[in-house]
Amino acid sequence: HPVMCAHPNPEKVLVVGGGDGGVLREVCRHPNVKEIDHCEIDELVIECAKKYLPDMAKGYDDPRVKVNLGDAFEYIKSKTNEYDVVICDTSDPEGPANSLFGEAFYKMVLTALKPQGMLVAQGENVFLHLPLISDCVSSARTLFPRVDFGVIQIPTYPAGSIGMLCCSKDGSLSVASPVRELPQEVLDQLQCYSPDMHRAAFTLPPFVKRVLDK
Repeated sequence: HPVMCAHPNPEKVLVVGGGDGGVLREVCRHPNVKEIDHCEIDELVIECAKKYLPDMAKGYDDPRVKVNLGDAFEYIKSKTNEYDVVICDTSDPEGPANSLFGEAFYKMVLTALKPQGMLVAQGENVFLHLPLISDCVSSARTLFPRVDFGVIQIPTYPAGSIGMLCCSKDGSLSVASPVRELPQEVLDQLQCYSPDMHRAAFTLPPFVKRVLDK
């Protein structure tokens, strides 16, 4: 939700990974979204989510969602000025998702984004992976005029939290600052997101801030 609420008008969204459907479900809560492209490399993950996690996977039933099976690195190569928001819900960089972390991929995302476009990517854990996070932030800063890093609490993730690498193509916009609010009836359904929680996620512990501000 942070990247969606930080964009002035996110109408077309690309979701990379996240075959369980959780990100799709949450993006679908935003009424101004018109199209959602979903790129997932493993069709079996989608099938299992629909079978065993139907509440999480219900976003697949939304008519705005178009599923593309394949490698996101290859998929995004052909996209130019197409997306308002790109959300990367990938596995860790040591493995099949390695190509989705680093300057080459960020450069293609930059091209695929519209002028006010924003990227948010899975950012690992600040207690376990700070050198890797620093490298990713540094790579993103060579391309995007505005890069922010936030931390959210995910009890099922190692050490209990996960980072968000957030990049803005327009330097006057920041994912750290919401510019829109979800309808109240949607906010009332959410367990973890609120505008206050959004802002708080980008208040980093000093040991993280010192490394990322270098």
